[in-house]
Amino acid sequence: MFDEVQALLVARQPRAKGPRLTSAPSLLGGLVRCDCEVCCALTTATSTSRTGKIYAYYKCIQATKQGLHKEGNGASCANRKILRPVIEKLVVEALTDQLLQPDRVTSILLALKARRDERQASADRQIVDLARRASEAEERLGRLYAAIEAGSIASMVPIRRSKSV
Repeated sequence: MFDEVQALLVARQPRAKGPRLTSAPSLLGGLVRCDCEVCCALTTATSTSRTGKIYAYYKCIQATKQGLHKEGNGASCANRKILRPVIEKLVVEALTDQLLQPDRVTSILLALKARRDERQASADRQIVDLARRASEAEERLGRLYAAIEAGSIASMVPIRRSKSV
């Protein structure tokens, strides 16, 4: 029963991504957006040419569901299909150009190192504190053994008194 409940908790976790996002065959599946005001989402789709070549592209979800949808002024969505390899290449190039700048990578690595050093220092302080507490406990235990050997502490076996009914 416990395992079933745990499985349900994992399945119903609100932060988990839907299966469309985790199993999407594309890099940007569920992440790219259409700029039309009707839907604001793009989905992956495929089509086949007369020669049998398969094309993968992104297109507006609303267009996929209902054909070309109409905007407020009656015109259809101006956004066209975008070939998946083209947009994915553009996004990856933009990310590498902007995110992988030497200054940015250096600052990220320095922040990670500072965080790691802080955690290590905290762990070291905790180890020292635990060692101190262990030595204090051993000291007290030694004093207790010495007191028992000297006979200054009487028997510490508790005496149970039965209640008479």
